Amino acid sequence: MAPPIAILTRSERPTEWELAVQTSLLDSGRHIVTWPAGKTAEAMRSQVPGVDLLIDLSENGAGFSLAGKLGIPIWLLCHGPDIRFDLCDSMKAGFVAREPFIELRLIEWRAETGSARPLCLHRLRRRKTPERSIAAVRSAARDWFTDALKGPRILSASGSREVRVTRGIAPAPWRLKAATLASLAGVAADLFTMEEWNVGTVPGGPEQVFKHGLIDRAKWLPSAGRFRFRSDPFGWRDEDGRTILLYEAFDYRDGKGRIVRNVDGQEEVIGDFPYHAAYPYLIESDGQRHAIPELSEMACPAAYPVTRTSPKWTLEGIPLKGLEDVPLSDGTVFHHGDRFWLFGMRSNQESGTVLHAWHAPARLGPWTPHERNPIKIDITSSRPGGTPFMWQGDLIRPAQDCSTTYGAAIVLNRIDVLTPAAFEETTIARITPDRNSPYPDGAHTLNVANGMILLDAKRHRRHPLAPYYRWRRMQLSKRRAIVPS
Repeated sequence: MAPPIAILTRSERPTEWELAVQTSLLDSGRHIVTWPAGKTAEAMRSQVPGVDLLIDLSENGAGFSLAGKLGIPIWLLCHGPDIRFDLCDSMKAGFVAREPFIELRLIEWRAETGSARPLCLHRLRRRKTPERSIAAVRSAARDWFTDALKGPRILSASGSREVRVTRGIAPAPWRLKAATLASLAGVAADLFTMEEWNVGTVPGGPEQVFKHGLIDRAKWLPSAGRFRFRSDPFGWRDEDGRTILLYEAFDYRDGKGRIVRNVDGQEEVIGDFPYHAAYPYLIESDGQRHAIPELSEMACPAAYPVTRTSPKWTLEGIPLKGLEDVPLSDGTVFHHGDRFWLFGMRSNQESGTVLHAWHAPARLGPWTPHERNPIKIDITSSRPGGTPFMWQGDLIRPAQDCSTTYGAAIVLNRIDVLTPAAFEETTIARITPDRNSPYPDGAHTLNVANGMILLDAKRHRRHPLAPYYRWRRMQLSKRRAIVPS
């Protein structure tokens, strides 16, 4: 039988957060005990013999001395680039400092070496108040300890290097209150903001992607008109040299996107479903081209044949086996190693943060979930943003930074490890529009295809009806969705 695990709590009576971690750890099959900070190592040896791991949730460093006397490692959930173990106080300090996201590491500290190493690194969306940020972290992190028992998620030598765990000072209450008021004022201003996306093209291949000013070199399509926008471009050139684009055309008035085919500037709606449609991801299989549009409200991903002249789609696509009832957003298929991979988000989770993966022997499946799903939790670089491509021998995965706004920037991740049981990638570049660009406020899709680069970018517009359209879009989506978001 495996040795027991002890959870170090602040007091004799565990908090709701401490009990949630304990409940999650029970799924590991290990015997879990709670141990109040302040009790001695001798008492633990006599009352709970054989403990080989201490999970310190006290946030006051009580576990360091205890673990040193017992000669066992401790795990701590730490916040920020300074890796502070006083979690709540550190998050409050980060809120006052207006951190753009919440950076968290699960750390393993060993007394015999006096050093620590990270087991995982996750980044969550910053909430509008410190209390909500803390609640969001505790809700998300309750399962991280159980996941870490399967093995660390940080595998590379650079990422697993030793780190220094620290403790800081809580911010003054007046500073915290002032930061909260400023944050809520920003929320009020954002209520009257509408996003206007557009699609652009840049000539060139992968080498152009990494040159400065990529988005500023784009040739943009004409404006889609009032209360409409275009986004998520994919495309190809056919044997006659014609450029065919597929993208989402969104209309604020009905809160729904449609898939448009653009042939040499002539637009035609080919995907008008009862559900919101977006991100018409392109794949080629057996000499035929298919699109896998995002239909997350429908919760049944499917592929649809597409050519320059193919008819409009119906709901009778080719279902992706193994993904039944998955409300998939931004599904992205590519080949790596000896199999095909599908990366995507689930719309019933934090859709900009939590990345899932599946693998299959063929482009259209059947799909098997990755053993460590979700494979990544990072608001700055999880959500897919286009087709992965090769550059200097590496596989590069475009993704979205949604930390400060939806689609704040395109990030380029180098995939370092990808097997059915492991995943790791490194962000190597970040692409943002220039402030003087026609679309200066964000970008979230990039595709390299047939000597051209397809991308999108957005600008923010103030409008008195923006709160109404935002509310209406949410209500309509809830009515349409098969799986609630």
